[in-house]
This record gives sequence, structure tokens and C-alpha cells, in this order.
Amino acid sequence: MDSEKLTKEEIFGQINERSIFYRGSILNFCIALEKAMDLFVASYLTNDRYKQQEIMVLLLDRMTFEGKRTTVKSILYKAEEKAGFVKTKKNSYKHSALIEEIREINQIRNYMAHYLLATYKEAYERYPEEIGFIEFRDSPKCFWMNHETFVNMMNKISHAHDQMNSLVLPCK
Repeated sequence: MDSEKLTKEEIFGQINERSIFYRGSILNFCIALEKAMDLFVASYLTNDRYKQQEIMVLLLDRMTFEGKRTTVKSILYKAEEKAGFVKTKKNSYKHSALIEEIREINQIRNYMAHYLLATYKEAYERYPEEIGFIEFRDSPKCFWMNHETFVNMMNKISHAHDQMNSLVLPCK
């Protein structure tokens, strides 16, 4: 059915359904990434599977996504420095791209978890190509998402998840 022939209520229903799909999919992938970060941190602290589980339940489940990201960053960067890496203006840490990717993912994660679905005039005009999520901090601004942006985001999260899993140390 062509969106021009739909009522405003029907269009709102479609926008809302798409936002639920986008939010749910992105948040589910982010949860998997977050658990991979948990396992990485726990495996860094101990190779005992029972202790890792305790660390994840007692400590890591109380940390924010950003707190976990910065913990992962510290562990990775310290390991590189211990191996002899010296940071200068002309070089980067081996995993700096992964850390930056996770920071960007967290930003989108926060849009999906905390920002209001755009349902004002411009949102109806942009639909079905895009839907928007409104941030009100400092001044209102809208993050617009289309199918390509969504697919790229899912791929980015999946890539970061795979990279984190590859860094987890084996248990005994």
C-alpha cells in the first residue's frame, strides 16, 4: 500500500513498528557485544571459569557499557605497552580502531535506548525512507535512520562482537 493513501494513524503505526524492529535488533546485538566485553575482562582477570562467572555477575553487571569499553581499552593498551609499544603522535595502538568502533556503537545504542521516536511533520514527510530519534540534550536534534544505516550498524556491531570474542583468553 502506498504511504500517500494511508491515514496519519496508519503511518504512525508503521513508523512505530519499524522503530521497535530497529531498536530491538540493535539493542540485542549490543547486549551480545557487551557480554563479549564482560567475558574479555573476566578472562583477563582469571582463567578460572567459575571466577569469571562470579566477576561477571558481581562486578561487570553493575558497570555501564561505557565503563566496560574504557576497561577493555585500558587492558588492551596496557598489554601493548607491556609488550614494548610506545605511543607517539605518529602511531596508534593496535586495537584503537576497535575501541573507537565500540564508542560509536554505544552512541547509537543510547539513541535506540533513550531517545524519543520522531513523530512530527518532518518525520511523516521522510517516511518510509527514514525514521528519526530525537535527542533533547542542550537543544533538540534528530538522528535519522534508513534501512542502509540500520544494516551498516548491525554489521558494525557484529564485527566488533567478533573482534571482542577473538580476544577472549581460554579458560582452564
